[in-house]
Amino acid sequence: MSIAPDLALLNGKIYTLDSRNTVVTAVAVKGNRILALGDDATIRRLCSTTTRQIDLGGQTLLPGFIESHGHFTWLGEVRTQIDLSGAASIAAAAEQVEMKAQRAAAGEWIYGHSWDQSLWGGVFPDSQPLTAAAPHNPVVLARRDGHSWWINQAAMDVAGINRDTPDPD
Repeated sequence: MSIAPDLALLNGKIYTLDSRNTVVTAVAVKGNRILALGDDATIRRLCSTTTRQIDLGGQTLLPGFIESHGHFTWLGEVRTQIDLSGAASIAAAAEQVEMKAQRAAAGEWIYGHSWDQSLWGGVFPDSQPLTAAAPHNPVVLARRDGHSWWINQAAMDVAGINRDTPDPD
């Protein structure tokens, strides 16, 4: 049985995602397993005349991601947003929005998540605290279950929501 790889991917930027964040230029594959990682010369020495070699042309190669239902892109996006999971009051949540607005350019959207009106005596907030906290920025904050949004006047203006907008069915 040959130990030569079936496939060699060469001349790439290959992120191994190991604990050292190793990046290599080549990978050798045998069957459905990685046989070796390294530089192009090292991997070429492992190849036989039957090894399929692919030049990646400097492109990036990442390990496969298996994701059953974790909303993978959302997990990254949420890390850039205001986390309101510990906000004990409407005022505390609005204060976090105000701090974000002080660092944001006028018109830049501000996003947040995980507010919970049950921590606020069950009272659902209106737009006023967010409008005061970020008058020049549209603000959209998702409730902890993702089924309700809390927005400010600037966000309503962008969406065309006003006193004449009919309530949805």
